Amino acid sequence: MPSARKYVNRRAHDYHIRRIGALTQLDKVASYLLALNYSERASPTKASQGLIQMDCVAVAVINDEWLIASNSRRLDDNDIILLSEELGIDMTYALIDRGSGQMHAEMQVLEEISASNYSAANVQFGVSKPCCKKCAEWLSHYGAKYSAWHDAQVVNWEKPDMS
Repeated sequence: MPSARKYVNRRAHDYHIRRIGALTQLDKVASYLLALNYSERASPTKASQGLIQMDCVAVAVINDEWLIASNSRRLDDNDIILLSEELGIDMTYALIDRGSGQMHAEMQVLEEISASNYSAANVQFGVSKPCCKKCAEWLSHYGAKYSAWHDAQVVNWEKPDMS
């Protein structure tokens, strides 16, 4: 069980206050992309906006390249252009799409790091929501940094190919 990072109980009454206080800058970037992707621009109905609960965005930066993935794979270049304008920076980025559809965003980025022959050790991951326990264990095993994890039951999960 990951212990170096903060465990969060998403059902606790003060969860949102504590979560906001613990967000890293990259967590905020990931949250911005998630919110942007489920805004009225991208999700015009309440039903489609409600799917935000099932999605997550992960971000890591290696050698000035932004690696970005989402569970739903709904992000596109327009989202990154808006992010770049919001941050006021030019960005080199890759929208990651790995796995067979069940791979969490964090694991897609982790697999991309491995496939690119980089080490995840000490790489800060920004995640729009606390990592699930399985993702936290994998990130911890490879020495990656992240802000929080939860132990709520996860139904769909696909492990990354780290070979």
